[in-house]
Amino acid sequence: MNISKKLILLVALILAGTASQAQYRIYGGYRPKRMSFNFDTTVLHRAIYAVKLTDKAESPYSVNNPQAFLSQKALDRRAKYKIPVTEQDIPVNQAYVDKLTEMGFIVKGKSKWLNCVWVECPEEKLEELKALSFVDYNYQWRQKTNKPAAKDAKLKRPKVSKDVLDNEMKLKYGRAENQTQMLNIQALHNLGFTGKDITIALLDAGFTKANSVPVFESMFKEGRVLYVADFVDDDFVVYDKGNHGMNVLSCIAANEPGAMIGTAPDVNAVLLRTEDEDTEYIIEEFNWVEAAELADSIGVDMIHSSLGYHEFDDPNTSYAWDECNGDICISTVAADIAASKGIYVNVSAGNEGDEPWKHITAPADADSCMTVGAVDSKGKIAFFSSLGPSHDGRIKPDVCAKGHNTTVEGVSGHVSTSSGTSFSGPIMAGCAACLMQAHPKAHPIDIMNAIKLSGSNFKVPDFTYGYGIPDLGLAHKILVKMGY
Repeated sequence: MNISKKLILLVALILAGTASQAQYRIYGGYRPKRMSFNFDTTVLHRAIYAVKLTDKAESPYSVNNPQAFLSQKALDRRAKYKIPVTEQDIPVNQAYVDKLTEMGFIVKGKSKWLNCVWVECPEEKLEELKALSFVDYNYQWRQKTNKPAAKDAKLKRPKVSKDVLDNEMKLKYGRAENQTQMLNIQALHNLGFTGKDITIALLDAGFTKANSVPVFESMFKEGRVLYVADFVDDDFVVYDKGNHGMNVLSCIAANEPGAMIGTAPDVNAVLLRTEDEDTEYIIEEFNWVEAAELADSIGVDMIHSSLGYHEFDDPNTSYAWDECNGDICISTVAADIAASKGIYVNVSAGNEGDEPWKHITAPADADSCMTVGAVDSKGKIAFFSSLGPSHDGRIKPDVCAKGHNTTVEGVSGHVSTSSGTSFSGPIMAGCAACLMQAHPKAHPIDIMNAIKLSGSNFKVPDFTYGYGIPDLGLAHKILVKMGY
């Protein structure tokens, strides 16, 4: 992640197995995703290991009774987009979890999508893990494939009506006016589309004082924070550590007229802390997976994350650039699985543009998510904004929004500024939420495509700006033309 460097927490992988056999919608078509893992016993001390389980046999859960593990909102979303409930949705086998606990392993988390658990144990107990009949460790993690260079489908902008939408700045956006006007999101706000009834899950590093600063007063008063959880500390308190998530939330949901109004001031939110700002270990990607699964089961419409991964404090687990091909990085695979469940997945491109890495970071290489780069107040690419393409040649970032000197809420309760794709990403997420409210029958991929087609660079998308800076009023017209 790009927030800070981290202290030592020793993490190693034993994860084995394959990702979902489900198909992933991309640009109107479908392609399968693959992922596999093997043991990595590079351990310097007591460690956390990801353990792939062999099956979900004899589970008390069944795809014939999905209400037992998915909320009605989650089932409604699947029904809306004709997405079946599969074995991938069934929780991991609790009997296996119980057996690990009995043997003295501390179960720290679990993933039904990857069918694995992560456990804490000393290195000398690894052989006990390998001997268990329900542990599968024969697959190779980060298996390289001779994958041909991908080609983005050419998107064609339909002819839209020439009527001019009302783009007057009627709301008192305060210091957020520039980042709002740049995207013409006020045109949707003026039509009454402010993200109402759309639920966004934020996967981030903490939301300190979000429950007390002025810009979120109406959100908490109206009960629009629907759920919170901390996957780092394993509790349900998210307002006490790290303010990055609070800054991110303000770009979307701030609603203090004259000071700051976000791009979707009436959204519902689910706040999930997955990131420890003091360390950078691959377990945080597993936290990301678990949080995304929770968000799916709750029934959210969108996931946004301003987190990015490529370099870890344990260099043995860091990613190489050729692994950012949409099929390998843990959070990338989870992002695409989330998208396969009908969730709009929005992520920040990363802040590596002026660093040796330069490229986008995971999960920004996911093919079924919207990856957002950063520009300054005049629409020029920010020097730090991570560059595309994905390693397999796809257009990334997809679009850009203001990320340099972005207006955000500070922990002091006063509006401030900060820079990073961490803030261009949520600005764009709020815009997408307004479009989802305006066009409730549109599939998330259609929403993404409309946003791309409204971009300033749509005729010649590149690896710096992607499709450019969107015009949300135009995106709205495109969706109307598409029959939504």
